[in-house]
Amino acid sequence: RNRDWIILAVIIAAAFLLRLKVTDIPFERDEGEYAYAAQLLLDGVPPFREAYNMKFPGIYAVYAAILFIFGQTDWGVRLAIALVNAWTIVLVYHIGRRLFDNSAGLAAGASFAMLSFLPSVHGIIANAEHFVLVFALSGALLAMKSLEDGGLWKLFAGGALLGAGYTIKQHGAVFVLFSFFMAALHNLRNGSDLKRTARDISVLALGAITPFMAMCGALYLAGVFDGFWFWTFAYAR
Repeated sequence: RNRDWIILAVIIAAAFLLRLKVTDIPFERDEGEYAYAAQLLLDGVPPFREAYNMKFPGIYAVYAAILFIFGQTDWGVRLAIALVNAWTIVLVYHIGRRLFDNSAGLAAGASFAMLSFLPSVHGIIANAEHFVLVFALSGALLAMKSLEDGGLWKLFAGGALLGAGYTIKQHGAVFVLFSFFMAALHNLRNGSDLKRTARDISVLALGAITPFMAMCGALYLAGVFDGFWFWTFAYAR
């Protein structure tokens, strides 16, 4: 295990150093949108009042946190995405190790580190997908652990993290569906009855819907829910 942690640390350090080399490139289109909306949010202007998009507004909240912590510069955003990428590599390692073994986890972590840096997938850009992944994989790993030890609160928290992923971008909902499949497969392999499977999936679903409901409540209180619904559901459809 010590050897594996050393190898993982080398992988993370290499990926982090590569990302530090591109901290000075200017904002890409989506990054500019997110940073602008985040600045408005930090100034007390909610999403869908002066800036509009078909994406869910979780990404604006994430960028607002980044700008608040690391400063309102492109360098600060690049540093934040390097840290997020490092944590995602750790999550991929743990999930691979839990599904197969340590070697598979290391291979998965190294592969993700390389593939997530490629310009062909805009890997060096702080796009929403990076932040969807860190929430979705955190939720998936927590759900895996809770299915093994039977902790319902931990399972709910895993669902909530998965749900937070799709409040950043709607595509993250696919990971929630994956967690339902994962829970059903785990119970099938362990000979659990349908009642236990239905309970686990229900707890995951309840956790996954909580961030969406909280987001809708916050937008309603801010007086922009109608604009949010039009842009992200009516117009998007």
